[in-house]
Amino acid sequence: MTTQATVEATLRTIERALSQEAHVLATWPNLAWQQLHNRLQWSDRQPIERLAAFAERRRASPWLRSMSPPTESAALVRTLVGHTKAVTACAFSGDGRLVVSASDDKTVRVWDRETGAERLTLQSHKRQVLACAFSPDGDRIVSAGEDLVKKPRRSRETKSAEAVKLWDTHTGAVLHTIQGHVPTGGRSNVFVRDCTFSPDGRWIASAGSDNSLRIWDAETGEEIMSLDDHPASVVSCAFSPTGRCAVAATEGGRAGKQRQPAVLKIWDMTTGQEIRSLAGQSHGVNACAFSPDGRHVIAAGLDLVEVEDQPDKKKAQLLATVKVWDAHTGEEVGNLLGGAGRGERDWPSATDCAWSPDAAHIAAANRDGTLTLWRAESGEEVGSLAGHSGRVNACTFSPDGQVLVSGGSDTTLKLWDVTPAAAQRSAVDRHDGSVHSCEFGLGGRRVLSAARGDPVVLLWDDQGVLVEELAGHTREIDSVALSPDGLSAVSSGWDGTLRIWDLETGAETGSVERPVGSGKSGGCSFSPDGRQIVFFGYGDKSLRVFAADSGGELEALAQHTVRIRAFAFRPDGQRIVTTGEDKTADGKLVHTVRVWDAGTGDALLELGDHTGDVTGCSYSPDGRYVITTSRKPFHGGD
Repeated sequence: MTTQATVEATLRTIERALSQEAHVLATWPNLAWQQLHNRLQWSDRQPIERLAAFAERRRASPWLRSMSPPTESAALVRTLVGHTKAVTACAFSGDGRLVVSASDDKTVRVWDRETGAERLTLQSHKRQVLACAFSPDGDRIVSAGEDLVKKPRRSRETKSAEAVKLWDTHTGAVLHTIQGHVPTGGRSNVFVRDCTFSPDGRWIASAGSDNSLRIWDAETGEEIMSLDDHPASVVSCAFSPTGRCAVAATEGGRAGKQRQPAVLKIWDMTTGQEIRSLAGQSHGVNACAFSPDGRHVIAAGLDLVEVEDQPDKKKAQLLATVKVWDAHTGEEVGNLLGGAGRGERDWPSATDCAWSPDAAHIAAANRDGTLTLWRAESGEEVGSLAGHSGRVNACTFSPDGQVLVSGGSDTTLKLWDVTPAAAQRSAVDRHDGSVHSCEFGLGGRRVLSAARGDPVVLLWDDQGVLVEELAGHTREIDSVALSPDGLSAVSSGWDGTLRIWDLETGAETGSVERPVGSGKSGGCSFSPDGRQIVFFGYGDKSLRVFAADSGGELEALAQHTVRIRAFAFRPDGQRIVTTGEDKTADGKLVHTVRVWDAGTGDALLELGDHTGDVTGCSYSPDGRYVITTSRKPFHGGD
């Protein structure tokens, strides 16, 4: 029997799907059924079943059926499409009803937050637009970007750039073109990478590549002061909530062959004097902001951080980070860690940062195409938002704190629901590191995941909602496996233990101390009958077998003379295949694949002739074939 509540829930699901597909349907409205079907088929079955019945009556069917679920996070509300090049900045109006965006396509655009409709296109900039902001009353917009300054012939006068513009929000007219930033270092172009209004709307601040933070009269466009004592190009600026102070961030990075760290300076807006200087990220800062109460400053960038790489070992790694300082003392009080890169050609840098109006959360836009959310008080990561197909350049919260808007190199803006319920739906990426294990359990109703650097196993429902944190390990978890009935799981950690979990309750039902010297886990698994747990550590020469109910070690199986690399049970549990290394009588190292009797431990077969490390193995469902993977080509063998 269908209840009113069920109908309302179905309608809300369909409404959300329509909103997420609005940017497509605005251009191709005839694809409504296709887009809805492809999105809703991965959600609760009721909406798609109701729509399928309707479509059958109308003889409609999706002509292009999606074979995989949408890649964006469930918190996505709407995508705004209109820019033709990368979106570089975005901001909400004071009442939260409008969004303004800047782009490399030389335009500034104004959008309706609720409908996604484009209200205005502001065109006057001659080159890329890099920043934009609303005045507190929403009547004006300031934008800034790049300008090319041509020096007049036979003139010693340095001409200033026309890089900052003030607009009327209602008519789209240019009120002022503000001049003042100048080229430096023999260059002819000027970059003004950030601009903002003071809280009372009287002043405008702009951050320039001439190493200056300039303050302007928002009514006349006249320069009030120029704060020039910065060691490098100023890339970001922000006023404190009272307007008495401003913070400016320099980009840092390389100066010739030397690494130049980023610097943030806090300025007194009454006297124009520097209050204090903050040491930013080692490899550059991209954005900065004050907390809503003005007590803290945050900066997004790229930092070299020491992280745990192996048990009792650390290594320096480039990470996207958001640093937090006490604005009054200058003390660094936090460093929120994001994603990692593989070097300077693959920087994971945080490109922008924002503090929610209620001061509860900090958000960062990332070069890897995601946005990260942390709890401001604890520094705990609460979610990661995925949906952009390229670098995310900007992010900011709505005045009510319920929506986050982001702009990316994929030319789109995206609106995200960041209320607590939505944040939980989008927490699928909340692990501290890269995910290396995931398994379905409880008949597909639960998903189990483990990640590098994370001491907990996360348990999700099939809608991506976090159900339980399976906490017990004290160090990173390196392997996870499900029991054959899907009701239990086993995890192996760097703390030297195997732990068994009940997936219905999330309770730990048992633990096993791994043998001393077994090292980091190479893999763990239940036997097909669920009665045994099999494990081996890197460097182990044999498989360790434990009783699943008592945790007692039973025996060692599958002896290699050097090490084991991988193993798999035959579906009937009677045989085990292993891969590893052995030495011949003359001391030669060989890469072997062997089949063993799971009951007696006797060696039955040796397969193939691999010339490199054999990294994986598995049985076919009927148990007739074994498949192996190797780092080098395979030669011969039956």
